Amino acid sequence: MRIPGATLLILGFVLCFAIDEWEFIGLFPMAVGLILLAIAEKRASDLALAQAASFAQMEKQPPRPSQKQVPTEDSIELSSEVLQLLERLNRSSKLR
Repeated sequence: MRIPGATLLILGFVLCFAIDEWEFIGLFPMAVGLILLAIAEKRASDLALAQAASFAQMEKQPPRPSQKQVPTEDSIELSSEVLQLLERLNRSSKLR
């Protein structure tokens, strides 16, 4: 959008000053060029804001554990049945 906008703006400027009768005709490409440049700037600022928001959101999220990481006892959730079996096993091993 920036290249066509700048091209039309320069073309319209040249038409306004090169040929005296074409001043009015040169205003149309200049207007379209300015509109294209404004649209390009708006898109660029929207993209920059979206990137900044996504970076801020990524910083707020906790880091993901790697797949190679071995789970610890704290990170494993066990059902109540499994916990009862482990307690029984622990008691029976202490009795021996």
